[in-house]
Amino acid sequence: MPFQASHWSDPNKISNKVMIEFDTLINPEKDPILPLEKIKEDLSNNQRWTTQSSGIIVREEVTSKLEELWFEFLKLKNKNNFSKQIINEDHKLSFFEGNPHESIQTRYERNPHARKICVKHYGYSCFICKFNFESTYGEIGKDFIHVHHLKPISEIGLEYEIDPIKDLRPVCPNCHAMIHRDGKTLTMEEMLKLLH
Repeated sequence: MPFQASHWSDPNKISNKVMIEFDTLINPEKDPILPLEKIKEDLSNNQRWTTQSSGIIVREEVTSKLEELWFEFLKLKNKNNFSKQIINEDHKLSFFEGNPHESIQTRYERNPHARKICVKHYGYSCFICKFNFESTYGEIGKDFIHVHHLKPISEIGLEYEIDPIKDLRPVCPNCHAMIHRDGKTLTMEEMLKLLH
């Protein structure tokens, strides 16, 4: 979303800005580019691509098609194969991380007493893969384990009463991540079947 901040040339002036991220940078002197004519041809849809103002708003129904066109261009049209170039030349590239982003999210409160009852009953080994942190790491791993809600609180969306033995299971962070991977929740039975 646009925001206001100091102008680049005069800190006493305020200007509109947006945060952007680049997935690929192309040097038009060396590499083929996605021509505006191709964009107009494939994505007319009453979208104006040229204007006298300092920018355009790409309509929501056009953005996904534009993204498809862009990745198709990178994959098929560009003979330099950017993904290989990045992998082969990664020692020459600079990568940056750590830029702070403010976000708002809903967190669901967990009851620490329910957790204690769960681990007292089941112990500190992963219910799925049987991994135990204390056995592997010694004292630093003692009493460490995640506790998984068989019915995710986020799906219920309300405060509700849980039975720590029926509704909770101790799981290691790896199994816990796999349970919730790709936005869906796997059951204990499905997870156990995945183990070789």
